[in-house]
Amino acid sequence: MKKLRVPFLRGLTVQLLAITVLPLTLLLLLIAFGSVALHQQDMRALVGERDERAVQSAAAALESELHHRMATISSMATYPDGSGDLAFEQILAAGLRLGQTIRILDRNPQRYLLTDGETEYRLAPAVAANVSVAALPESEVAKASAIPLAELTYDQRAEIVVLDEAVQGFTRRRFLDLGLTPGTVIYPELQNFFGDPRAYRIRGTLIALRKDQAAQIWVKPR
Repeated sequence: MKKLRVPFLRGLTVQLLAITVLPLTLLLLLIAFGSVALHQQDMRALVGERDERAVQSAAAALESELHHRMATISSMATYPDGSGDLAFEQILAAGLRLGQTIRILDRNPQRYLLTDGETEYRLAPAVAANVSVAALPESEVAKASAIPLAELTYDQRAEIVVLDEAVQGFTRRRFLDLGLTPGTVIYPELQNFFGDPRAYRIRGTLIALRKDQAAQIWVKPR
């Protein structure tokens, strides 16, 4: 007796392959190429941010060096007899250095009292006249009373104060899109056994941040 269903089964197999396997294969290829494209885009953004941070660091170092040279030239012009060298030596002996953040505690005709938060410095007015300072940016002032988000303990609530100046470009836009803006309440949630990345609750949404990312977000614990 002849079997008549073989051609039908073969046709059915071809149809199943055409309907299921082929579309799935195309979908997988599309996902793979899309993932590669997104990865390349993210890598280009990361490289761009790294180069931007390197340029900013180099510019800051150059600016600091220029300020130092200008202060030296100004001191030499003010004290052509060499007395400026003595004032410079007294400043160094006091422990002050370039780039140091200080605050004036007291000022009178006899002395200037300065502090960096840990040590107090006393300078005579004639010596203090050789120290050039500039006001800190508001972001740096805000960070003085804040801690990095990465240092929060589990379920400890805090208010976002400012994003670090190093956060620029794609990363900064992503942080803002996630709602990481000043005044927003955020706290760690869902402890991770490995510790990184870490989950945070913000505006009713759960987000994940790596430790290095959380270290660039300054918060004030509540």
